[in-house]
Amino acid sequence: MLKTHKQFLQDWLWKPNDYDKGFGVQCVDLSKAYSKEVFWIELWNFSWWALNAWLTCSPFNSKWIRIKNTSSFIPRVWDVVFFDKTSSNKFWHVAVVSEWSTNIKLNVIEQNAWMWKGKWLWSDVIRLHTYNYLNPKCLWVFRLK
Repeated sequence: MLKTHKQFLQDWLWKPNDYDKGFGVQCVDLSKAYSKEVFWIELWNFSWWALNAWLTCSPFNSKWIRIKNTSSFIPRVWDVVFFDKTSSNKFWHVAVVSEWSTNIKLNVIEQNAWMWKGKWLWSDVIRLHTYNYLNPKCLWVFRLK
């Protein structure tokens, strides 16, 4: 049975998800679990690191379109977004758009990313996070057709 976006959040928010049991809790595990549980689409060939998954485009079939981000593009709820590498993460980052977004703020569900709790902590749990849309830069989006 497919889940709604809200049901997925109720089941997974603040919990770790090692969907493929391959490399521990990774950002791609969240994307795999979300795709399977909300859309019933398996992303088995989705690499453990976001950059390779993007370059190979292996899991995304005719049901998804690939969109390059521009200054006027606004990702939608359920889009899978890819962020550029940073000095602390050379493997890129992938997340799922949650709720609303604008050309200034991007709201995502993510896992395996830094979070601020009075100091920077690594978070291995699924959480909601709002990014300044331009920093870190969202480069690409996969959108369900």
